[in-house]
Amino acid sequence: MTDDDASKPDCYMPVLRDTQDYIPITDEIRATLRIEAKRTGLGAAALLRGKRPSEINGVNSGMVQTWMSGAVKTAHRDNLDYIIARWQSMPDKEDVWTPLTEEVRMNIRTEIVRTGMGIKRILHDRDDVPQGLKESTLTSAVYGKVKKIRRHYIEYALLLWAETPDAVIAPIPLEPEKPIIKRIVLTDDMRSALLAERERSGVMEKALVNWLAASPVTDFRPPSSSVINHWIIGHAKTARRDHFDMVLAAWRALPDAVS
Repeated sequence: MTDDDASKPDCYMPVLRDTQDYIPITDEIRATLRIEAKRTGLGAAALLRGKRPSEINGVNSGMVQTWMSGAVKTAHRDNLDYIIARWQSMPDKEDVWTPLTEEVRMNIRTEIVRTGMGIKRILHDRDDVPQGLKESTLTSAVYGKVKKIRRHYIEYALLLWAETPDAVIAPIPLEPEKPIIKRIVLTDDMRSALLAERERSGVMEKALVNWLAASPVTDFRPPSSSVINHWIIGHAKTARRDHFDMVLAAWRALPDAVS
């Protein structure tokens, strides 16, 4: 394969010139294929994603895998040149990892609350998701115990949320004919309702408060995350009615956490 061949653009589609133009797949060629797969982080299936076999002389991922494994000893020169050139045109995989600090996790949780878009919804039906990034990867990063993640995964996810507008939570209308109760006694049912919404959404008190504090529909300073936690665990016996109603409504507006 010449230097000119290696620089062929991605849109290059080889045309078989001679059915006899087959060459042996040497150990050196197999090594080249494996090196490129490792360098880019792309397997044969990922390399050919979006390409129909009919567009590239019938080449498919299974065929490429047999070349790499040695199960097939020869290949058409044009097909082999195309696969090598396509791999060589791909960028290096990004192996830079970033630690999952509480600040990183909180940034994502805050964005989930702000947009009302959970991990499953933000990644749904996108065709530009980085190779290897799955819903379970981000879920473990945000809510699990993993200590680090590929940096471009986090950068990609945060960019998606940054491009998503704020969720709209309608203010709770007050009935003017009824007197406004400034403080209410917290019952077991009310504590259970808060706990159930926290567990369902996977959003903890601090992330919820961060969003409420910035929300244009919130015309008061929200309670602190520790106050809300004291409501739930029973340390606080009463709460401001407007605080309790807004906190519960905000949690109920969030999507389910991805299990």
